[in-house]
Order: sequence, then structure tokens, then C-alpha cells
Amino acid sequence: MDFKDVTESEIIFKKQLAKREYCVVFLVIIRDKICVMKVVSSRSSGLCYKRTLALPQHHGHGPKLPYEPRDRELNIYICDSTAYRRLTQTGVCARGITPQFYGTIENIDPTLCNPHLKAFVKDKYPPTAILL
Repeated sequence: MDFKDVTESEIIFKKQLAKREYCVVFLVIIRDKICVMKVVSSRSSGLCYKRTLALPQHHGHGPKLPYEPRDRELNIYICDSTAYRRLTQTGVCARGITPQFYGTIENIDPTLCNPHLKAFVKDKYPPTAILL
């Protein structure tokens, strides 16, 4: 099963499983399927996790900043979603070695998912999510 074109109104939040500086993980129901949704902040980058830093951070929605390496991706959402897509394509997820990958949701409007995505409301760019 692959979720495509999921809207915020289809997400039923059941429980928050974990919270980190760059993401929040929820148990959700989407289209009658129970899954885990990892919501990633647009601020997430492999270089800086601290929100207290005054430096701007690569957000995945524009050009990389001058201090970021050009030869590799640092955006956690892009790295994670690419890895799960490749694991799915090679059959690793189907064999149960890794969690089943159901897809992604991009450009989530956090105001439509309050209070669950309250932490993302003031972000410059909308958060994204990986569905497992």
C-alpha cells in the first residue's frame, strides 16, 4: 500500500511516540491504516540541529547555503525518504527486515493539525513527513 496525495484532514493522530529537536513521531491512522508518521522540521540539517543557533539552516526548499557541502545531501527528510524508497524497490521492506514504507507527505500545513504539529507553526517552510 502506498499513500499518495494525503491531505491533513485524512490524518487521525492517536499518540505521540517521540519528540526530537528536528522531528516528532506519531502513531496515526490514514485511510483506515495504522502507521507511524515521522514529521520532519524544515529546519533539519545534518550540520546543525540546535534551534538556538543564529545561523540559517538548509531547509531542503531552496539552494544550499555556502558552508554546506555540495557533493552530498544533508536534509534528513530527503535522506530518510530516499533510503526507504530504495529499500522498498529492492524488496527489503517486503521481507520484514525494515519497516514497510507507505510514502511521504510534503508541505504539511501545521495549523490544520493543531495541537499535534504546534511546534512547526512558526517554521519558515512547511514540515514534511515519512509514513511507515
